[in-house]
Amino acid sequence: MRIIRTACIGVWLCGTAAACDSASSTGDTVDDVAGDGLEEDGAVEAGDEDVAADTDIAADGEDEDEADVPPPPLEWGPCDTSDWPAGYPLPADGVECAALDVPLDYGDPSAGTIPLTVALHRSRHHPTGLAVFNLAGGPGGSSIAQSGIIPVTMPLLRADFDLVYVDQRGTGRSGYMGCPGGYPETRGEWEACAAPYASRDLNHYLTVDAAHDIDTVRERMGYERMYVRGGSYGTRLGLEVLRQHGDKVVAAVLDGLAPPDIDLFGDSIPLFDHGVDLLVAECDADPACLAVSPTLLDDLRLRREQLRATPRPVFFGSYPDVEDEAYYLMFLEAFLYDAYWRFDVPRAIHQAVLGDNTLWNALLSDLTGYAVTDRAKGGAGGGRPGERVIRERLVRHELAQDYVAPGVFITVVCAEWLPNSAGPAALRTMLADQEWPDDTHVILAEACAAWDVDPLSADLRGPVVSDVPTLLMNGELDLNTPAEWGPHAALTLPDSTSLLVPHATHATILVDCASQIMSRFLMADGAMATVDTSCLADIPHPGW
Repeated sequence: MRIIRTACIGVWLCGTAAACDSASSTGDTVDDVAGDGLEEDGAVEAGDEDVAADTDIAADGEDEDEADVPPPPLEWGPCDTSDWPAGYPLPADGVECAALDVPLDYGDPSAGTIPLTVALHRSRHHPTGLAVFNLAGGPGGSSIAQSGIIPVTMPLLRADFDLVYVDQRGTGRSGYMGCPGGYPETRGEWEACAAPYASRDLNHYLTVDAAHDIDTVRERMGYERMYVRGGSYGTRLGLEVLRQHGDKVVAAVLDGLAPPDIDLFGDSIPLFDHGVDLLVAECDADPACLAVSPTLLDDLRLRREQLRATPRPVFFGSYPDVEDEAYYLMFLEAFLYDAYWRFDVPRAIHQAVLGDNTLWNALLSDLTGYAVTDRAKGGAGGGRPGERVIRERLVRHELAQDYVAPGVFITVVCAEWLPNSAGPAALRTMLADQEWPDDTHVILAEACAAWDVDPLSADLRGPVVSDVPTLLMNGELDLNTPAEWGPHAALTLPDSTSLLVPHATHATILVDCASQIMSRFLMADGAMATVDTSCLADIPHPGW
């Protein structure tokens, strides 16, 4: 889970399902309720005026029968699609949303409640009592924003499985925790973003709370048990659901593992270097690649030196700008992290060092959303967009980063993964040793001090032990959640299977073979022996 772009990276992009014997009750079937039932207020801390009294918990002296009265059915209606994240399709036909309140602090009912928004896509055979809960990447991603993608990538589930999407507290339609200046890039911006949340108890916006929320929604919707599918950070949440409520999970699919016990900060700093090493080694061993890029490592280094010495004049659309070393590193890293561009880099960079920028410009155009062309020095144009504008457009175009709630993002990584690291000073020392540096993780680590959230307890940062049938998927070339994190998680999941998807980077759900394996695993209630995985061996190399 690469920190700058994790969010969305983790979400992009037969036969009859076997019924689960123990999932006999049905999901909520209220289909004709007018209005969307959505709450636009942000989630707030206990004591703020918008925190409701917890009406689901009986007060002392209250009649016992009255306390056992079930809450009213959820009111389903159209989902609010205003300010929908860029790059994500709108909800599929038939998706409806509803709001419900959950405890702010599951250990203290008197602390009040906060609102969540949940979306439901009923199966064609609804009601069946079967539901897949889809957990978003991030941390801070909107699960509801996936409601137009998941039905396309996992169509086999649509016959018998309801698809459920819960916007985690502080994300999406559940009180999006944004920053006044937009998505932060610098340490100062991350620190400034903490100010609006200074009075909020951020210790209740962590993964364990979100796991309890998932089970609360399951119970409220009437599902006896659930199936879980998570990608990127959604695997961290999925693992916590297994730890806290594994008895309510039939089977789980986790794609791009981010276990709680890894040193995410320390392990991620060398990944740019590792990505270059992987590409060079693969190219040097493949005659087809050597034919288009006989000296790849030399070319990558030479291009960097060329742009450091003489930045290249370019147009981004009508805007004149220059591609300098900083731009080059930013673009190259983005290409390495995504299989869509990665395999074009050797040919493009070799042509570029020889003076032909045509293919490199085409890659930049695809990545940034601007038409990138060469510009003669001093040529006319319509004003410089600047690195910040390009970076924001790049990130949003590539991975729709505006889908991530930055307040939740930094709260979770600071509380849950920074304590696993050697600390900000050691991380900066580690960064200095990299040939291909990216200071994103160091900036975040240094900014954590401004966020008033406690380090997560050691037991909740430990490995998850669960006997729930679990399928662990990783891309062979994943630089966001490296492939070895999957087998690592499997060490304490005795009924798990770890699969590697050839030639894939992050989000293997976008690979047709992988998504079919995931679907069939859930349809088989996690009986892996019945799932055919032979298509993995037939995935072709994308070519150079």
